Amino acid sequence: MQITTTPAAAASLAAISDSLRGLITDVIETAEGWNCYRAEVEAIETEARSGFIPYTDGGFFGRASSTLYGSDGGGYLPACLRSVVDSSYRDMVAAYAAETYPGETFTAEEAEARFNRDYAPSRSAEPWGDTAFYQTPEYARFKLADDFQQAWESEDSAFFYDARAIVYGADNIRNETGEAEVYFFAAVNVDLDYGRDCVSYAGGDMHRGAWSRTVKIADLTPAVLDECKAAMIAALAAA
Repeated sequence: MQITTTPAAAASLAAISDSLRGLITDVIETAEGWNCYRAEVEAIETEARSGFIPYTDGGFFGRASSTLYGSDGGGYLPACLRSVVDSSYRDMVAAYAAETYPGETFTAEEAEARFNRDYAPSRSAEPWGDTAFYQTPEYARFKLADDFQQAWESEDSAFFYDARAIVYGADNIRNETGEAEVYFFAAVNVDLDYGRDCVSYAGGDMHRGAWSRTVKIADLTPAVLDECKAAMIAALAAA
């Protein structure tokens, strides 16, 4: 990393790098436990090449990937995505009612009530051990509703927990303090399936519940690192 630092900074740039990687890894591994299917931490590139001009002086980017229905089923769905899942559920019950009961007309409330009626055996104390039950109209309706919901939710969409520790040297145009610094950032990325930071046609910034803090490398003590890690985890959990 190309860093302009001071004698008060950490003992070596290698030690700083290890600390930053460890912090981001801890944050992402915590998020991975929230029903995520993949987690990764990568070093931020600093070497220019054809088609790429680095704008940082190093650091680490971490991402844990989850899915809407998988997260919701496990009780980990971020609040910022609740409306997305609820809207999808309403679309699902409307489609179920229209396809299963052609010729009938349903309001949104009626469609949900019909789906809930058909799906009811899974929520009650029906005698699942009684093979005769599997021949009943109640079970046939349940199986139809259950299969429809599973097929609908198989088209699940991914969202992402992002965590970053970005190094800016004193001469970097993005530097805020005038000394070598680290910009810490954590947020939930709601650009479903793609995970882009900014999508102009979708309102711009795709991060929700963002937390950030800039710390001079000279001030980057173990206690400060612990504070940043705790704040990043808390922000992701509360998004």
